[in-house]
Amino acid sequence: MVLFTDQNRKELKRRFRKDLKKEILFSLFTTNSSLLTIPGRECPDCPQAQELLEEICALSPKIDLKIYNYFDALESRRQYDIDKIPAIVTESEGANRLVFYGVPQGYQFPVFLEGMERMSRDVSSLANTTRKGFSKVDRLVTLRIFVSSNSITAASVAKLAQAAALESRLISAEIIDVNGFPELRRAYNVSTVPKTIINDIVHIDGMISEALLLEKILASGISSTETAGQRFK
Repeated sequence: MVLFTDQNRKELKRRFRKDLKKEILFSLFTTNSSLLTIPGRECPDCPQAQELLEEICALSPKIDLKIYNYFDALESRRQYDIDKIPAIVTESEGANRLVFYGVPQGYQFPVFLEGMERMSRDVSSLANTTRKGFSKVDRLVTLRIFVSSNSITAASVAKLAQAAALESRLISAEIIDVNGFPELRRAYNVSTVPKTIINDIVHIDGMISEALLLEKILASGISSTETAGQRFK
């Protein structure tokens, strides 16, 4: 996982002072830290996820962390559409939330930070023509991006998915570390990363451009009469 040196902390503090405008809230869904783990409730990556978020939060007064025990917080799980752990929800006032399943490390760590910062500043990384296209989205869309920490291409696709979600509140983006969820890897037949899945119907392997993602989203929306809580069902 990411280990912050003193120099890392100084650099991130300066970066957060400059780039964070609105306050950020991380919601971590995890397990109890007890050494006694109930069979079926194991989460080997949960302690890493919590340690990383606590380190990040210590670097800026504009970042806060809320921790939920996944197996007790049924209402919050429904609210955030969380169905596995560790799950990190990033949100800020007026912005669509982002979800990362696993521990954002390797090439995923800078993408995770950039998503948080762009959310805080209301700044888009999309081209103007693409932004206009995303304004036409009128149906609920769920993006699942399977990534790994050592794939720079997967990081690029994760960044694009987050940008799409921040551009339209009708788009939900889940970034999933494939190594932490082998059962999902099998269920979605993920043989390589990145893999983009739109509404559990359209599967795209490898790199994807802004224009192609927009095209697939516009063709694959869910009826807008559905509720946000039905996106992941």
